[in-house]
Amino acid sequence: MESKQRSILVIEDEPGLADLLDYILKEEGYRVRLASSAETAMALIRQEPPDMILLDLILPGVDGMEICRRVRANPATAEVPIIIITAKSDARDRQKALDAGADDYMLKPADTAELKSRIASLLKSRASGGGTA
Repeated sequence: MESKQRSILVIEDEPGLADLLDYILKEEGYRVRLASSAETAMALIRQEPPDMILLDLILPGVDGMEICRRVRANPATAEVPIIIITAKSDARDRQKALDAGADDYMLKPADTAELKSRIASLLKSRASGGGTA
C-alpha cells in the first residue's frame, strides 16, 4: 500500500544550503519546494500547504519568526510541523521560535542523519494525531 508523497517546503536564502537540503530530502522520497524569501514562501503555502516546513530565521525582509507566526495563525496551516534550521544559537532565539510555534530547532550546519530522523518523527507524530498541544 502506497501513501501520498509528503511535501516539504524549505525556506532558506542561502542557495548552497537550499540546494543541499533539496537533494537530501528528495533522496528520502519527499517532494520539495524551495523559497528564498517570506513573500515566495507565503505564496507557495497559500497555493498548496506543505506537510512540513524547514525554516531559516534569518531571511531578507520578513524574518522566519514572523513566517512561523503567520503559518500558526492560519487555520489551514496551523498544524503543519515547522523545524527551524538556523545559525542563531542564543537560547533566547530558541525560546522565541518555540513560543512562536516552531516544533523543533536545529543549529546550522545541521547533521543530515539527525535532520532526517527529526523530520520522520514529526511527520509520524502528526499522522498519528500527535499534533501540538
